[in-house]
Amino acid sequence: MKINNNSYVNHLYYDRCQIKLDSIEKVFLNKMLKENSIKFVKSEISLIENILLSFLEKTDVRYFRENHVNEVAKNIIKSHKKKIINETVGPRNRQSVFKRGYGNIQKDDVLIRGNEGIVSIDNTIDPYTGSHVLYIELENNKTITTTFKTEAELNLYVQNL
Repeated sequence: MKINNNSYVNHLYYDRCQIKLDSIEKVFLNKMLKENSIKFVKSEISLIENILLSFLEKTDVRYFRENHVNEVAKNIIKSHKKKIINETVGPRNRQSVFKRGYGNIQKDDVLIRGNEGIVSIDNTIDPYTGSHVLYIELENNKTITTTFKTEAELNLYVQNL
């Protein structure tokens, strides 16, 4: 599982609002969470609340009130779980371990075993548009490029090959 240890919290969330923190405030919160070895489970809500209360004491800006600390702490746990889920999905292209070692999906791999003429399939994200792009390389040195709005559409397309 790949976790970005540099930053646990970049934003705080309260009542469907995102609270953008100053860089110094991010450093303070992340340092406190790391020092207390927070695992981001529900049993640690009271510890996260104490960290948020000390955060409120140190900052001049009032992002939320003391009676909202519980909800902000719960939202920290929720947002961290979403972050872990997004990071554990894997690389942006369909790389995995095969008999030959690491590599992109090849012709003789399980997903495309029935499709003759396909040499390899690779998917990535277009950095300019944010859309998901699928590259299919054929045996006759031709390539097919298809774009999708979501990764789910791309995966469905690959499954139906």
